[in-house]
Amino acid sequence: RVFESYSHLHLVHGLQHDEYHGNFFETVIPNYYDVEEFPFSEQKDDYYLFVGRLNADKGYGIAQEVCEKLGKRLIVAGVGNFSGYGEYVGAVGVQQRGELMSKATAVFVPSTYIEPFGGVHAEALLCGTPVITTNFGAFTETVVNGTNGYRCTMFRDFTAATKATAAFSVTKRKKIRKQAQQRFSTAVVAEQYHDYFDQLTTLWGDGWYAK
Repeated sequence: RVFESYSHLHLVHGLQHDEYHGNFFETVIPNYYDVEEFPFSEQKDDYYLFVGRLNADKGYGIAQEVCEKLGKRLIVAGVGNFSGYGEYVGAVGVQQRGELMSKATAVFVPSTYIEPFGGVHAEALLCGTPVITTNFGAFTETVVNGTNGYRCTMFRDFTAATKATAAFSVTKRKKIRKQAQQRFSTAVVAEQYHDYFDQLTTLWGDGWYAK
């Protein structure tokens, strides 16, 4: 099997430990994206963004509470029953999503469950926009504090991250975008799948001993 993150692989194996111990040939390959769908804007607007299902476990209430506390503008996009702080724009298409992400100061992805991958945070990074996430799940493998965003545990972590991302320079944001492209672009991930499938062709022969 191919997992989206090591966190998800470990979670599945842990839940099935009594009957399933995994196979050495299972692997981790991230989601892939068409980088042309994710533009870069040097000019940022003064707002923060949440994109996703308006469920409690996606953490949009965290984004609302933080931005309301700091008096920051918050745009919320997604499907669900919206209420509370922020400007709700409903479901967005590919072009509007790219525009919103590219011009945001930062994107909140504060999932309160063990996120297998969290596609929104990869999309934001592809736009060169830092992310504000929780400190578990796939985010521990993709978000480096102070480099491309912040992983937060307590409310004060979220408020500090919200303030800190506003200071990210254009140069830093371009680096975020470049690193994300090197990790999540269709071309890069396709090569990983090609290599993995190529390895599987020798599985029942020499297996991992194949040269």
